[in-house]
Amino acid sequence: MQNLDGVSEKWSEKYPNALKSWYTNWDCITPIFKFSPEIRRVIYTTNAIESLNAQFKRLNRDKRISY
Repeated sequence: MQNLDGVSEKWSEKYPNALKSWYTNWDCITPIFKFSPEIRRVIYTTNAIESLNAQFKRLNRDKRISY
């Protein structure tokens, strides 16, 4: 929580909604920090890849060629 307060001091003016969301959902966010930095990186990367794949699927679904 101290680290969140430090981040908030620095970034709350630029990103007020994001930090408000972090404070509101802090109990849901903190379990990720129990993992090592290496594992967190894998989790973040996997989420980014899944998001990108979902975007590709949407684009391909919307742009089907009709004969």
